[in-house]
Amino acid sequence: MSKNRKCCFSWIGLIMRTPHTFIFCVLAVTAGCASSPPYLAREPLKDHLMNSNHMVHAVDHIGFAVSSLEEAIRFWTIGLGFTLERQSEMGGSFILQVTGTADPSVRTAIVKGPDGSRVELLEYSQGERHGITPPTASAIGSAHLALRVQDIYAVLERIEQAGWKARGKPQAIPAGPRKGTLVVYVTGPDQITLELMQANE
Repeated sequence: MSKNRKCCFSWIGLIMRTPHTFIFCVLAVTAGCASSPPYLAREPLKDHLMNSNHMVHAVDHIGFAVSSLEEAIRFWTIGLGFTLERQSEMGGSFILQVTGTADPSVRTAIVKGPDGSRVELLEYSQGERHGITPPTASAIGSAHLALRVQDIYAVLERIEQAGWKARGKPQAIPAGPRKGTLVVYVTGPDQITLELMQANE
């Protein structure tokens, strides 16, 4: 028991003798004994840490764990028009130290989009044992990658042949700086979510 908690209980023993001060007893217990959530106890970032050496200066890539590296490569290259940049395989303690995942090995591929953006595809040797992302875009921690396309309906028709499905129908953004842009979420066999966006030109 912490020092603060002992103090709270001693206050309770004294204050409970006086009915008119019961409310102060409750406040004392709440203020002195209840533990605050971790995120409330954290100190704000120091001003001296807010310099270029401590800040992100670019997005390097986004990664997706997949069940089949070959199928994923085919989808991103043939289906979406990315180019395969390189493939590799890693194993040993490197994976555990970097990702926190206890998996013997991982095969990876980097595909590059028309604008130079990169997507990393990772097939872990024991991927199925580690579980699958919840099949809903609203689950806490779920993520999506937004891709700009010229013809959203043509892309939908193409990727549906690869087993990807739209979660709904393309809708125009009703207001704001991207008013009129057509958007829709699509999900593939590995529960990866992409957002297709067709600008209103």
